Amino acid sequence: MINQYPMWKNVLVAAVILLGTLYAIPNLYGQDPVLEISGLRGAQVDQSLQNNLQQALENAAITTKRFERLDGKQVIRFHPADWEHNR
Repeated sequence: MINQYPMWKNVLVAAVILLGTLYAIPNLYGQDPVLEISGLRGAQVDQSLQNNLQQALENAAITTKRFERLDGKQVIRFHPADWEHNR
């Protein structure tokens, strides 16, 4: 069977499928609830703040997935199921 459509239509369909696929890829990955804490007026967060946050969350019986510092901000990631339960 011979393709009866002009080449530009085939290229347009392929481009739309490719762009749609690229647009949909982020939906394949799960999302973690995140709490991001930054310093006032660009101040850096330090280890003592992280320790205080960890202690406060432990006292409240809230489990965390990960603590990390990115670009001078404290980022706390939670498990999605725990987040929904504690809300």
